[in-house]
Amino acid sequence: MAGANLRVISSAPTLLDYRVVEEGIARFENADTNRGRAFGKYVLATYFNLHQEEIERCLVDGENDGGIDIFYRDDDFAIINLGNCKCVTKFSKSSENFPGSEVDKVLCFLDEFVRRDEILLSRVNSRLAAEIRLAWEAVEDRTFTIRVHLFSNKLPLAPHERKRVVGALAKFGPNVSLNEHGLYELAHGSVRNARPSFKKKLRPIRGYDATCGEARGFQMEVSLSEIGRFLAGPAETSSFDDRLLAANVRYFLGRDNTVNKEIANTIVSNPQEFWYRNNGITIVCDQIIGIPNGSHAVTLINPNIVNGGQTANVIHETIANNLTGSPAGSVPIKLIETKDRALIDRIAISSNTQTRIFGRDLRANDE
Repeated sequence: MAGANLRVISSAPTLLDYRVVEEGIARFENADTNRGRAFGKYVLATYFNLHQEEIERCLVDGENDGGIDIFYRDDDFAIINLGNCKCVTKFSKSSENFPGSEVDKVLCFLDEFVRRDEILLSRVNSRLAAEIRLAWEAVEDRTFTIRVHLFSNKLPLAPHERKRVVGALAKFGPNVSLNEHGLYELAHGSVRNARPSFKKKLRPIRGYDATCGEARGFQMEVSLSEIGRFLAGPAETSSFDDRLLAANVRYFLGRDNTVNKEIANTIVSNPQEFWYRNNGITIVCDQIIGIPNGSHAVTLINPNIVNGGQTANVIHETIANNLTGSPAGSVPIKLIETKDRALIDRIAISSNTQTRIFGRDLRANDE
């Protein structure tokens, strides 16, 4: 039906599918989080790939939620995600369809939201009202698409209900879409394809455009403390974010390795010389959002370190273990935006096979 997009993948769920999702819900369920909220957190973590702080902000369910359990505004991609979640407690109920009556609440909310009807703010809870205000401010500057999501550990809408809902959404135009995610989709992870694997922010001290050819490129200087934060895992845990090394051809050899000792010693004892003494880190990513000129942070979609993995690991370990305070030095970063796998492989192989200059070679030159 014209005017409203539809995304739905449907397949009969199994008991194994149910158990997979149950395990995911259990990770978030505790004395302070009931099953319904745990399901919402599970969705936000697995589908939207959000961290704990973002999850708490985007989960707006409860009294006076207007049928909206999830309100996530993705500024990077200009998308407003509205989610309604339904979670059954028995596998026998997973064969039921998502209730069409729940969608009616969302449609009423959407109508007032799109019209920016101030009365909506008085009808919803304070957390949701705050997100609505921020969203209305955001749409003043640019156009956002709206995705209505129906998440459940059961079947999607019945065909006749889906037809009705798509028809109702059509009046809002092509920028509003219906996205259904049932038990099968959540268990098999197929919905994750709608989002990038992960994204990270990085703020350089300075940078300049070094684009040559089809791949977009930048040379940057990034502070050691900032790159240390960037290298930390999700929720800024003390662990290294291994997702960054998926495309790296080398592995961390440990701080006892001679080269790594030299890197660590420079960070601790002489950080101001680090930029001069280290070749830096090369990062490739699917997309760079923003201009890395030092004025603000940029967002990297699916970043991978293809050269400098040793350096990255030592920086992270040295800073994470508090072997230094807030180091004053910086590190050179080469940032490349490309999805060309062949080019990425060539960059990785070329930059990781350069001959190391040993101390004896320098002494030989002096002679």
